[in-house]
Amino acid sequence: MRSVFLWRRTESDCLALVGHAGASRQEAVHWQWVPRRTAVPCTGRWRRRTRLAAHGHPGRQAPMPGAAADGARALLPVLAQGQVAGLLLAAWDGPDPLAERCAGP
Repeated sequence: MRSVFLWRRTESDCLALVGHAGASRQEAVHWQWVPRRTAVPCTGRWRRRTRLAAHGHPGRQAPMPGAAADGARALLPVLAQGQVAGLLLAAWDGPDPLAERCAGP
């Protein structure tokens, strides 16, 4: 795993970064606040309550922190008392190792 980001959901449905590991200070500062209407896959993720896997770089239309051009990311909703309280993003430099395990024979 290359990096991990943890955001909390604010009362206005924005994301506020509360922790990170493996990312540069500059990247963490860039992603410290994600407004609700930002066109990135992590906004609105709590509405679906499902894991989102992104393989490869999402491009300019869907920027996300983390993975290299050939890497992968996984977004996981963080639940508290049945409600989505935040998001966890894990990024790898290579293919998503979770996809390999789940693919089966």
